[in-house]
Amino acid sequence: MREDSLLYQFNNNVLLAKIGYLLLLIAFLSSCSSTKHLSEEDLILERVVYNIQTSDNKVKKINVKEELINLVKQKPVKKSYLNPRTWNKPLTIYNKNSTIESSESFEKFLRNREGFYQAQVGYKEKIEGRNVTVVYDIDLGRRYYIRSVEHIYEDSALQAIMTTYMEDTKILVGAPLEARSFENEKARIVSILKNEGYANFNGNYIVFNADSSDYQVDAMLYVYNPVNQTNHTKYEIGNINVFTEHNKSVEPRYDRVDTIDHIRYYAKTDRFLVRPQSIHDVIALDKGDKFEKSRESKMNLNLSRLSPYRFAVLDSYVDSTANDVFNYNIFLSPHQNKWIMDSGLNLFYSSISNNAGQNLFGFSGNLGFQNRNFRNRAIRHSVGLEGTLEFNLPEFPSLNQVLTNTLSIQVSNKFDIPKVLDVFRITRFLNRFNIISNESLDNIGANGTTTIDMSAGYTSILNFYDLLNLNASWAYNFQPNPRLKYTIRQIGINMISTDVDPTFRSDILDDFPLLARSFDNYLFTGFLFRELSIFKQTKETKGGSHFLLIGNFELSGFENFLLNKLTNALTPYNDNWKIGSLEFAEFIRLEGDFRYYKKVKDRSSFAARFNAAIAIPYGDISSIPYIKQYYVGGPNSLRGWQLRELGPGTYLGERRNNTAFFQAGDLKLEFSAEYRFDLFWYLEGAVFLDGGNIWLLRNDGSREGATFSSNFLDEIALSTGWGIRLDFDYFIFRFDFGYKLRNPFPDPETGSHFVLTNGNYNSSRFGNINFAINYPF
Repeated sequence: MREDSLLYQFNNNVLLAKIGYLLLLIAFLSSCSSTKHLSEEDLILERVVYNIQTSDNKVKKINVKEELINLVKQKPVKKSYLNPRTWNKPLTIYNKNSTIESSESFEKFLRNREGFYQAQVGYKEKIEGRNVTVVYDIDLGRRYYIRSVEHIYEDSALQAIMTTYMEDTKILVGAPLEARSFENEKARIVSILKNEGYANFNGNYIVFNADSSDYQVDAMLYVYNPVNQTNHTKYEIGNINVFTEHNKSVEPRYDRVDTIDHIRYYAKTDRFLVRPQSIHDVIALDKGDKFEKSRESKMNLNLSRLSPYRFAVLDSYVDSTANDVFNYNIFLSPHQNKWIMDSGLNLFYSSISNNAGQNLFGFSGNLGFQNRNFRNRAIRHSVGLEGTLEFNLPEFPSLNQVLTNTLSIQVSNKFDIPKVLDVFRITRFLNRFNIISNESLDNIGANGTTTIDMSAGYTSILNFYDLLNLNASWAYNFQPNPRLKYTIRQIGINMISTDVDPTFRSDILDDFPLLARSFDNYLFTGFLFRELSIFKQTKETKGGSHFLLIGNFELSGFENFLLNKLTNALTPYNDNWKIGSLEFAEFIRLEGDFRYYKKVKDRSSFAARFNAAIAIPYGDISSIPYIKQYYVGGPNSLRGWQLRELGPGTYLGERRNNTAFFQAGDLKLEFSAEYRFDLFWYLEGAVFLDGGNIWLLRNDGSREGATFSSNFLDEIALSTGWGIRLDFDYFIFRFDFGYKLRNPFPDPETGSHFVLTNGNYNSSRFGNINFAINYPF
């Protein structure tokens, strides 16, 4: 071995030894600092043990333990030499009274909430030196289960209503006798009856009783009438008054009143700030309608979303002349300013520059104006200008930088309308054929919005290509709850015009005809349907986990395809329509992104993602336009590879001097798993594993091994690595260091796919450096 190599290794070992000694010294000092305030009599709570016993084989002890951990009054502090955030944490001084309180809380909880009515809880203290281990001895005994359920209503009208909803009851025969089941059933009944017109019905009218024998319970649910009444009152909507310029600090004065469908709208002058019809479209109530709590809540939410107003307040009350009528006063408080201006100038470092460059330094600026009340119709009108200039830092070979400069300008013009403008009656057409239900149709009308968007963009990647992008779209947004959102882009027209640099064409595109074809000028069209996007997130479980689905379906050129086929069938020609040099892009594009998140401990979490996508051309085009193809690599994908470096398939591209990577495909499979943990201050750490690849659906004749086949699992690439993140709550600076772990192709010399320690593929000790804002998923 060379002398300089030995010296280098020796220096590294010395450095590591110094770092390790320093960490141990810091940990020792921090340990001392966490105990220096303890008196000689103080004991330290080191450990809590839950010794759970039961004769019921249906009971999962781990679930019971998780519940009890949330109730314990004192928890030990777990210090870790690997987690600096725990070094200065004060130790838990043992308090016997807290142990007694915890024991009593456990017993009450198990008996009253979990159905263990014979549960016994005791405790033992094990003292070693100054450390205390508390052992809770928990004998659950036998659990009580529900043998039968009977619902008894004093008001027969309520019983008739609830009979139709019995299949959704929360109290199930054979289920454990848990207090939460009865609470959920009470909440369910209250919600249903409020939506059936019983505005004043509440949980105080519901009482549960139970008879038990042999650990089986006969449950009885009683629903009583109000005192001195023979039934509950069912309400309908009465008068609705809308005060459009409410200011609670000023004496109210209204000079104008307009009426639409029995609803009165009040203005302070002879001219309304917002036209009453624009407010009327989101109220969705009328005099004589049955009272429904859910419709009231949706109306309140929709009114609060009106851009001219700061907030909306609903005041409901029983009519003084009719005891079964509910009146509303709606107070709308407007913003002080109609116009908003937004501007900014940012300095940034980018590794994902417009599909081409990596590791770029740049400036971006934006200027935007927003009219909250366009033409007095509560329409939000936004116009904006954004520009970006990116250029290289001096080249550092270890970072694999490329010489790329980018200039980008984007102009946007958007209208957000607080109702669904279904000009082509598509939703009613789908409802007529039972594709969407009557309830969904009503929800879309009550909660939907419309977005009309027109924008233009110009991007110049010097020495590669210039791209002009013109867009126009008409979309509907529907969000039934905060965890679910749909966006339907009914009309969408996009024009892409690309001017390719001759050198780039000769050096890159001429060798790859299918890739060159994807840089043609295209027109993307959809006049009946263009795109559907879905965002769905599940509720977080007791264990701190939830799922997220992001889906997208895109269709382009279908109307043109049908008309083209029909014309060619009726004429002797077989032409493919064009508009000048613009070719109609005809493709189907489908993508699903599935994510899972799990809190592991108080300061750590696990996240996983699986992404699958496919783009299929049809008609007379042979290639998906380049900007619609899929790619992998980079800070939000396989972090061991640079952006667009990997694939397609087993193709091993040759990187040429001063050129970026341009690999893309028609099909993508990608997955990632990441363990995130807090360190200290604002610092977080992470370790991750990424995998995936892209493929072509048809052989382009120029990239060997690029086509998808039955052998695709052997063509999955893997990368691993670690990350350091700065978490400032509102945003996160992320540095990830990725290493190639497995190539989709075997190494020509060794024949192995695994290359983690192969210097030909991981030449830097820091791997592939990725910098980005926020988490990758």
